[in-house]
Amino acid sequence: ELVQERVVPVLKGDPHRVYGAGQSMGGHGAWLFAAQQPRLFAAVVVVCGYAQGDEQEKEIARRLVKSGMGVSIYHSADDSVIPVTASDRMATAIDEAAHERSAAGDGRVERAE
Repeated sequence: ELVQERVVPVLKGDPHRVYGAGQSMGGHGAWLFAAQQPRLFAAVVVVCGYAQGDEQEKEIARRLVKSGMGVSIYHSADDSVIPVTASDRMATAIDEAAHERSAAGDGRVERAE
């Protein structure tokens, strides 16, 4: 909320165009923060990020899809620190959460290869 209250006005920014981003462990934090505070962000960009386990992935995905927040995920296939499967699992969890909302008449996911 500090960003919305102090940084955006000082920089004369648009409060509806604030984006969260993180890489590696910062990507983990970006997932968590965006899911916990979705009203603060228009979108989240995660590079080589991860979530801790299936339940956390599903909860993050459910919250992000429910909020309508934009999500971009990037990960190198040959990352030697965080396996690319971490991003694949989050993308799948988001797809599944969107599919559940779509069945209720809401939710859409586009995947770029």
